[in-house]
Amino acid sequence: MNFPSLNTTIKHPDTNVDFSVFEPIAGATGPNPHNTYPYNENYFLSVERQFGVNTRLSVSYVGSQAHHLLLTYSVNPWNPALCLALSNPSAVAPGSATCRPFGEDTKYISASGQVFNGTRGPFGSAFGNDDFEGSFGNSTFNSLQVTLRHSSKSLSLLLAYPYGKSIDEASALGDT
Repeated sequence: MNFPSLNTTIKHPDTNVDFSVFEPIAGATGPNPHNTYPYNENYFLSVERQFGVNTRLSVSYVGSQAHHLLLTYSVNPWNPALCLALSNPSAVAPGSATCRPFGEDTKYISASGQVFNGTRGPFGSAFGNDDFEGSFGNSTFNSLQVTLRHSSKSLSLLLAYPYGKSIDEASALGDT
């Protein structure tokens, strides 16, 4: 395999190298240049009430929100609607392949003669399914916490009930 010389550019192409052996061009996950800084907000409210000398009730609300969390997303995904349209044998030219799973980079010819160089977009099948890290994830947490405490000389009783809900889009950066 011949590698292009170091001074190869768009204006000075190296015509001695067959670049098709390097396709699909794929690499590591990269950051989106339009990312912004993540931030979070936390809030807490608690009310306590004492009943008699030995009994106390506590009701609390705890909440938090986070914004602009990092998520990964495909910058060149396959188009399932196009693949579905090209999966019908009557929709493709005779002798042309029909779209199947893992056929994102296959050349298809429709029955009308239109050529589809794979089903990936917007960069086409010359590029793989690379990912970007985008700062558009969010998370929320809300919790109600109720505690009843009773103490006497011979008995100590604690009843607690937490109820919480967490909604999260960015638990792990690798979740695409």
